[in-house]
Amino acid sequence: MSFSSTFYAKPLSSFGDSDYIEELRNSFSRFEWIWAWLSMNSQDTPKFTLSSPSVNSAVAIESLKHLITSNSGKAWHDLSVNGMNATGLLRPVTSEFSAAIIFFSDTTPELSKEEEIKAEFLSTLLGLDKYHLATRKQLLETQRHVRYMVIWSESLEWIKQQQREDLKFCEELLTRTILLTDADKGGLWLANSRENSDLQKNHWLKSRLPTKQLTEIELALRKKGIKLEEQNKTVEIDSGSVESTEIFDNLHALIVPVLDLKNVEKAVLLLMKSPKKPPFSQTDQVYINLLLGQVYSGLEKNSLLRELDDTNHKLRHEKEEQRTLIKQLQDTKEQLLQSEKLASIGQLAAGVAHEINNPIGFISSNLGTLGEYCESMLTAVKDMVIHVEKIGTKDLVADFHQIADNNEFDFIEEDLPGLIDESKDGIKRVTTIIQDLKDFSRTDKGEFEYVDIHSVLDKTLNIAHNEIKYKAEVVKEYGNLPDIEVVESQIGQVFLNLLVNAAHAMDQKGVITIKTLSTDERFILIKVMDTGCGIPEKHISSLFDPFFTTKPIGQGTGLGLSLSYGIVRAHHGEIRVESRLGKGTTFTIRLPTNQPTESTDDG
Repeated sequence: MSFSSTFYAKPLSSFGDSDYIEELRNSFSRFEWIWAWLSMNSQDTPKFTLSSPSVNSAVAIESLKHLITSNSGKAWHDLSVNGMNATGLLRPVTSEFSAAIIFFSDTTPELSKEEEIKAEFLSTLLGLDKYHLATRKQLLETQRHVRYMVIWSESLEWIKQQQREDLKFCEELLTRTILLTDADKGGLWLANSRENSDLQKNHWLKSRLPTKQLTEIELALRKKGIKLEEQNKTVEIDSGSVESTEIFDNLHALIVPVLDLKNVEKAVLLLMKSPKKPPFSQTDQVYINLLLGQVYSGLEKNSLLRELDDTNHKLRHEKEEQRTLIKQLQDTKEQLLQSEKLASIGQLAAGVAHEINNPIGFISSNLGTLGEYCESMLTAVKDMVIHVEKIGTKDLVADFHQIADNNEFDFIEEDLPGLIDESKDGIKRVTTIIQDLKDFSRTDKGEFEYVDIHSVLDKTLNIAHNEIKYKAEVVKEYGNLPDIEVVESQIGQVFLNLLVNAAHAMDQKGVITIKTLSTDERFILIKVMDTGCGIPEKHISSLFDPFFTTKPIGQGTGLGLSLSYGIVRAHHGEIRVESRLGKGTTFTIRLPTNQPTESTDDG
């Protein structure tokens, strides 16, 4: 058995189809036709042949089938098909993989023992080499699919975090496609359709690709009619392919358009790998397109989710605002009801005051007459005593004095004038309160007039006397004030609100001081000071807001100070507050003595 030294010296892993072909032809050149066959199972068609024109493929396939069906464990089988004589060898490499060699000649081929051994050896090598190649291919394919799965699953998590197509996003997309396809280098050409300000248009992002090579690649592609700005299909370029140019020699290249869900070109992906690696497969392209589709689907989904989150946030915010408004409306409703009650009570009080005014009038008149009658009766009784003492008997005088003592005449004589005077004073006070109440509750026509502020304060104190008398002592420190131009009922309302609030601020009996002074000829000051609990600093800024109150529900409307603020501002004045917790509060009202005219306002 003779082998060429070159063939024999080569390791098994370095053999290729051409080596076996050459060795078979050199060693068995005396045969007209040689057939070599490889298969994973008996249903496969021939994968590798050595032939000459004298034997057609149909005869060879029939001979092969005959060899497979007639194999009974013998090494070599003589075959005869359609007048063609042959001898064949079927070599099982594995349980599923076999190799076969058939020699054809005019007569039944006869091989020497050495030729049989050599043919068996070559067929075994051929089978093993092809089997190893198929196994390696399957292993590489398995590795490739594992890589697909790992990168794909990790990319899905990455896509969930993406919000926009910025520079970092594009660089990451390029890196992931390179890893996905096991490429050596790549580039991403950004198209004009991008709207992000941080991405340059018609610009390359690159990975392990020199700028010079990128420029040459772009020029080479344009020469072949491939315009990046109009690229809408995938192009695969390999050495020797129709599209190949010198720049792609010894390289596998894949050009993939990057399209969004609306089929708008966003970029062009260029991937390159050396010939030592398997070329880009259809699976590579499928996974790239899946990744790109998932990326842009994810971007749109993330955008929709972000909009949904924003909408939900706005809805929650609006819901909270609605809750606040509903609560405010409920509070307002309660406060308005309270105000209506107070207004009704005020109207009732005014009506009652009017109705009381008449009986008080005749009671006052009757008290005057009663005083006169009492004085006349006392005079008559005293005259009678004098008369009895002059002309009466001793017993009669004694009886008369006894009657006087029994009825406490001396005490009545002394106390009766005082009772009449006190009753007259009480009636006078009631009359004053009724008049002040009528003045306070009369219909407000909004007319300014010059009034004595001290008189307004005194009337208000009379009205609020019942609220104040059990809570505080009132100290009046009135200064010398001119009459000032105000709407009396409105200013009285302001004073009433301040005095009642001052009384309510007293936990224990305290002091309310009312101080007035004139700062100059144009303005006066009225200070209402109390020694109550004080107001927390955080509430000072809200004190004059409508419906704001620190009192418990049902005890305050939150309108008093707001209305007072509005009245003082309408009088072109100012109202300020100073307070210290546990020390008391001071409200200072500054009013002009004369209301400005329209010309003054304009000036």
